[in-house]
Amino acid sequence: MKKLAGWIPTVLAATVLLLTFLNANHLADMPQGKLRLLAQDGIHQWFDRAAIAPGDCTAAHIEQPYHSLLDNSQAALESAMFIGARMVELPIAETSDGQFVAFGDEALDCRTDGKGPVAEHSLAGLKALDAGYG
Repeated sequence: MKKLAGWIPTVLAATVLLLTFLNANHLADMPQGKLRLLAQDGIHQWFDRAAIAPGDCTAAHIEQPYHSLLDNSQAALESAMFIGARMVELPIAETSDGQFVAFGDEALDCRTDGKGPVAEHSLAGLKALDAGYG
């Protein structure tokens, strides 16, 4: 029994080592086609992601703005496409009247002069808010 207990760690280590080499990217085929630029939220203000905790308002952490673009805005998307982005990833939220909007936060409190969850407001109500508030 002692002899078997001595082999178990060796077999486990060998298995991990074998799986590491068999699951390596050097075995994969080289990707075909050209490199594509993907923009997230378009062009937006920069902030240190390491300083953000879950539920934090990212707008409160942005650095001194050097342009007027707000993430998920039409101008930010157009600017991203202008500099070569072929795709733009957008966070989508549903409104109370079943419409869809590009909005990255669950609540309006952080980035607008509105209050409460996006889902509790109609599209018309959201259009009346001041996006980029503060």
